[in-house]
Amino acid sequence: MYLFYSAMKMRYDLVNLSNTILKHYGAETFHDTIPELEEALKGHKKIALFLFDGAGELVMERHPFACKYFLENKFMSISSLNPATTVACTTSITTGKYPVETGFLGWTLQSDEYNATFEPFRNRLAVTQEQLPPNYMETICPVTHLDTLLGRAGVKAKIMQHHPVMVDGPKNLREALKKTHSFFENGGEFLYFYWPEPDHSLHSYGTKSFRVGVLLWKLKNFLKKFQKENPDVLCLTIADHGLIDIENYLDIADHPDLASTLAKPVSIEGRTPTFFTKEGHRNEFKYLFQKYYGEHFDLMPGRVALEQQYFGKGVPNPRINEFVGHYIGISLDNSIICNSNDYKGHPMKNTKKGNHAGRSDMEMTICLSLYGTHE
Repeated sequence: MYLFYSAMKMRYDLVNLSNTILKHYGAETFHDTIPELEEALKGHKKIALFLFDGAGELVMERHPFACKYFLENKFMSISSLNPATTVACTTSITTGKYPVETGFLGWTLQSDEYNATFEPFRNRLAVTQEQLPPNYMETICPVTHLDTLLGRAGVKAKIMQHHPVMVDGPKNLREALKKTHSFFENGGEFLYFYWPEPDHSLHSYGTKSFRVGVLLWKLKNFLKKFQKENPDVLCLTIADHGLIDIENYLDIADHPDLASTLAKPVSIEGRTPTFFTKEGHRNEFKYLFQKYYGEHFDLMPGRVALEQQYFGKGVPNPRINEFVGHYIGISLDNSIICNSNDYKGHPMKNTKKGNHAGRSDMEMTICLSLYGTHE
């Protein structure tokens, strides 16, 4: 039985964390901070923020032996963002702004310019895999990252990440240890470090996999080695989101009557899909969606999602209406939606066992841990 998230459970989220770091160093802030964390950071000039993709608090609790060190040093639980997915969350962490402000909502977004869906992080069209002009997403939705924001305040800051499309990031944890140590040894003050595991393995093997536990154990050892080599650095660890084990793969292509009401491909994420309906077919779409998927997904008009600040607070990005369709689906259980008509040869309906971007506690609850002298 999966628990589903209530916004009342946690006062703070990943954007509040990011703004707390900005405030600590005297940089420009955009949203509320976390007072308790402000106190913990006082007096610390060198700080390292490690993000292990997908390692949500409830995921870690399924691997208590591997994650004992992370959980013993828990400072507080904070919330992920909507949607609880890497594109949205890591962009918000590294900018201090919510997805509604950045425009980075999910793995695939709709481009009116190309009349197609595209992948912001991989900089390519989703169906054809055609490469887009360099930094296409940041060209249409410019953002300013932590290293620049902190640099303006005179802080030597760096964003370091191992990522499929990054060519200068560390290739393994041994190399990561050398590069992170070198940064602080050479006068570095703030480091944001991103690692793509255990997310990749959680997708492939599920939240209870022994392989996931091994990866978390390796990350724990990496963190301890870093601390030993850098005793003057205050360390924080977080995740961008957790994952949930998927059981229901719902393919809109299985219902031609429903599929025929759609004008564009399904986009954003499979657990927070957005739908663009054909002119004059909205009532038909709502009826058929409720008929087939009402027990698995809530359906919210896109304009209502924006009015209710589902994607966060702040001034909406000028391109946001291009990305948020007529309706947003919000998963109510462990289901995922795709339309394999959209992605022939690349369907979302596949063998992945774990996924995210929904509202379950498994996906939304983040463990913020601190290591070092902060009492």
